[in-house]
Amino acid sequence: MNKDKKTNNKKADVSIEFIIEVVILVISFVVILYFIFLVPYTGVIDKETCHQSIVYRSTAKIKAIDLSETIPLKCQTEKICLTMSGDDCGLASTKKNPVNKINLGKDKVKAKEKIKEVFADKMIECHSMIGEGQLNFLPSHILKLDDTKYGLICIRLVFDKEAKEQVESIGVGEFYSYLEKKTVNDKSYLDYLYPGVKDSKKFLLVYNYIKDKSKEEGILVDGKELPDFKEWKIDLSQENGHAIIASISTKSQGWELLRGLGVGGLVGGGLLFTGIGSPLGVALISGSAGGAVFWYNFDEKYDYFPPAIYPYNITKLKELGVYSFEIAP
Repeated sequence: MNKDKKTNNKKADVSIEFIIEVVILVISFVVILYFIFLVPYTGVIDKETCHQSIVYRSTAKIKAIDLSETIPLKCQTEKICLTMSGDDCGLASTKKNPVNKINLGKDKVKAKEKIKEVFADKMIECHSMIGEGQLNFLPSHILKLDDTKYGLICIRLVFDKEAKEQVESIGVGEFYSYLEKKTVNDKSYLDYLYPGVKDSKKFLLVYNYIKDKSKEEGILVDGKELPDFKEWKIDLSQENGHAIIASISTKSQGWELLRGLGVGGLVGGGLLFTGIGSPLGVALISGSAGGAVFWYNFDEKYDYFPPAIYPYNITKLKELGVYSFEIAP
C-alpha cells in the first residue's frame, strides 16, 4: 500500500515538473512573440535595438521550441568614410542609414592615429553589440548543419584616395599595441576582445612560434615563407575599403572562412600558450588583401571570431556566409 502511494507521489511530482516546464516554455514563447511582433522599433535602428534582437535570437532556442529562424536581426551595417581631402568616399547614403564622414585632417601622422582609433573603437562597439561572444547568433537553419560559418558585417569603412596614398598601411603589431593601451570597463581593448590577453607582445610570441612551425612543415603563403611580424600589415589601398566582421562557426571551421577571404595559408589554430590567456589561433590575409586575424575558441559548441578587419568584397563575403545586417538571414 505504501509502495503504491510512493509510486503515485512520484508520478504526481513528475507531472507537476512537466506542467511547470510546459508553462515556462509557453510563457517564453509568448514573450518572444511579443517582442518580435508587438514591440515597435524606432525608425533609426540603434545599437541597443540591434543588441536586443541578437539576445532574442540567442535565447529563442528553448528546448523543443526553436524560434531563432523567425527572429530578424534589427541591425544596420554602419558606413564610414575616412577622408583626408574632405571629399566623399563613394558610399551611398540614405535617410535611415547615412554615411558617417570622418575628416582625418592633412597631417599624415595624426591621420594614421585617427584611423587606428576608429578601427579600435568600432571593433569594441561591434563586440559589445553582438554579445561579446556569449550569444549564439546563428540562425536555426545553420545550426542544423554539421559544418558551417556565419559572419556579420558590423561596419564598412572606405578611405578616400588621399588617405590611401598618404597612410598606405598600418602594421599589425602596431595596431595590437594600440589596442593594449586603450581601455574599456577597466580592461584594455585587447583583453576585452581576447579575454586573458593583456600584453600585445604575446601576439608576437604566438606568431613567431607558428612562423617557425610553418617553416619546418614547408607551409607557404603566396609561394613564400611567412614574413616577419613587423612586415605584417593592414593594407589601406583596398579598392572597396574594409569591413569589421564578427563571425561564428559550428564546428571549428571558421578558418575556412578566413581562407576564402584571401588567406594564403592557415598557419595555426586553437594554440594555447602559458600566460597567453585565450587559446589563440592566427591566420594571415595575404597578397593584395592585406590584414590579419587572431581568434579564440569561446565555447565547445561553437568558435567565436571577435570583430576583426577584413578587405571588403561583398560577392565573396556572401558566398562565404558573411552578410551585411540588412540582408543577414
